[in-house]
Amino acid sequence: MSSPYAHADHGSIIGQAGRDLYLQIGERTASPLDRAVEDLAGAVRRQWLREAEARSLLVPGAVRIRWSVPGDLSLADFWRTVASKQLVVVGDAASGKTSAALLLTLDLLARRRPADPVPVLLPISSWNPAEDLHRWAARRLAEDYPALTDRRAYGPDAPLRLVLQPRIVLVLDGLDELPLDLRRAAVTALNFAAAGDYPLIVTCRRADYEQMRSANLPLLGRAAVVAARPVDAESAAQFLTELPDRRWDAVAHHLRAHPHGRLAEVLSSPLMLQLARELYRDPWRHPGELLAMADRADRAQVESHLLGLVLPNAYRTRPRPPETVRAIRREPRYAPAKASRWLAFLARSTTPDLAWWTVKSAVPGYVFGLLAGLLTAVVAAASWFGATLLDSPELVQRQPWMIVGDSALFALISGAAAAKLLASAPRQPLYPSRLALGKAWAAPLRWAAAIARLVVGVGAFTVVVGALGLVAVHQPWLLLFVLLFGSAVPTVLRAHVRWFDRFTRAPLGGWDASSPRMTLRRSRNAAYLVFASFVLCYTALAFTSPLILPWGVVFGTLFALNNAWGAYQLARFWLALRGRLPWRVMRFLDDAHRRELLARAGAVHQFRHDRLRTTFSANAS
Repeated sequence: MSSPYAHADHGSIIGQAGRDLYLQIGERTASPLDRAVEDLAGAVRRQWLREAEARSLLVPGAVRIRWSVPGDLSLADFWRTVASKQLVVVGDAASGKTSAALLLTLDLLARRRPADPVPVLLPISSWNPAEDLHRWAARRLAEDYPALTDRRAYGPDAPLRLVLQPRIVLVLDGLDELPLDLRRAAVTALNFAAAGDYPLIVTCRRADYEQMRSANLPLLGRAAVVAARPVDAESAAQFLTELPDRRWDAVAHHLRAHPHGRLAEVLSSPLMLQLARELYRDPWRHPGELLAMADRADRAQVESHLLGLVLPNAYRTRPRPPETVRAIRREPRYAPAKASRWLAFLARSTTPDLAWWTVKSAVPGYVFGLLAGLLTAVVAAASWFGATLLDSPELVQRQPWMIVGDSALFALISGAAAAKLLASAPRQPLYPSRLALGKAWAAPLRWAAAIARLVVGVGAFTVVVGALGLVAVHQPWLLLFVLLFGSAVPTVLRAHVRWFDRFTRAPLGGWDASSPRMTLRRSRNAAYLVFASFVLCYTALAFTSPLILPWGVVFGTLFALNNAWGAYQLARFWLALRGRLPWRVMRFLDDAHRRELLARAGAVHQFRHDRLRTTFSANAS
């Protein structure tokens, strides 16, 4: 074809024969990696089927996107004809590239043979090109499908081996969403990773793709390139009149009479066309106002009008049938003004991926340190006061103020150390742990091994603390200086946090793909386990003196707060206190997903479209 957006390089099949060779499993016994491939295929299919249903992509009335491919081939069929197995999908803003990537993933899975690689859809916006693409993809596989890290079932480093062999097809969505300063490095890294016919599918905006070509920075030079075609006026008119609603007849007549008019330009975007039919479904809003607006406003104003109606429409109270009233009572209800303010804050303060563990970045470091110090000081004072009551109950009657003074001093030292350690937490990447407590009975040996390692870690940490204690015996002011202003204790704590995290990422869950709520629950379980391990170990040491126990409580609190879940709890408390977010953030995000304002991509939420994110951010300003 003559179009630059519909070519396929069939000139070389180097690498394809080798890939087909190792993918032919034949009659031999399936290896652990073969089992990982099949299990991964099922998990990916279940994950994106649920999301496609949530985004209303599988309903018969969804907008059909046409592509610049030969004949009437689907993207999946066209990809199979490409020798390099590399594809670049381009289109204008709101042309349906993300939906196409999701449906392409499901189509490839539906027609997949046992020896074929598994398509895995990943939002590329979470990638920093400073990290090797293959290692980033392997890390995302481990985060989104934690069962892959089960060494006993699939062998060591199964995610990395799946990526390198390759046994997966990377479907990378949203290259244009990377910051400009990272995009050139990303294209260079993608071209390097694509050497040797590595199977790869990338989506990008047409303008950004053309800009890269004009700058002599071609993206995947051996890839086939397909472009989304605008929705023509006749197709838009047919789509709007599919439903038995005669109010659209005037709009359909206008589109047919003016196929190149302003309203036809607006509705040539699949997103705007879908929004128009959704937003004017209610009887008290007539689609005829689109005709009046198209006569006096430009395209950008009409699109802004449609986007501005999305949030009020999503949070408007609608009459429900009597049989659903009981179920509706359990659903959260948010005032549109508050929901708008919270969504605007998220749109302005986060990346395209709304990951709960990055909420802490919206809190200033000194505020985070102060909150951590106050919480640790309260815990330290309570634990020291309780331990003193156990150690010397008669002292309460004779010298109660001495107990209060000792508790206050212990709280001051502990709180200052916590503030010093965690003041930089908002700038540190803390990823959620992958610990599933619900399946403890299924892997007792692995649980025993993980807990044993934790106990050994606590023991090693206790040795360090004991060494500092010896210093305190001879030079107490030196120890106080280290705790308050030095870097020794924070350094040791950070090292142990990283060490602990290795053993709290236990692959004990099932094959369900990670979701935001699931990763939050697992990270919470890991924080609980770390805290409990410190308390139990120091309780065992407390036979000499109950005053040893408060140290375990304080250290456990520090470790829990330096966990992704602990940092999230402090951050959401502060942001909710200031009205930036609701008290129950995850519940609000899940509700916004149910209202089709947000989408899910593995363990993170995303705005349904970047245009919505831009609209909410503009509303905030």
